[in-house]
Amino acid sequence: MAGLSIIFSKPYKVGEHVVLLGVHGEVVVIDIFTTRLMHVDHSRVIIPN
Repeated sequence: MAGLSIIFSKPYKVGEHVVLLGVHGEVVVIDIFTTRLMHVDHSRVIIPN
């Protein structure tokens, strides 16, 4: 349910720089189950919704 809420309410968009759960990065993908971020050093972080 949280994933659908994020997709429909759009608190952040792909391409924005965000801080989620103490992790920062550029939003690459927003799925139903996860949000994927890319760090400045090009490492990827997957955060569950």
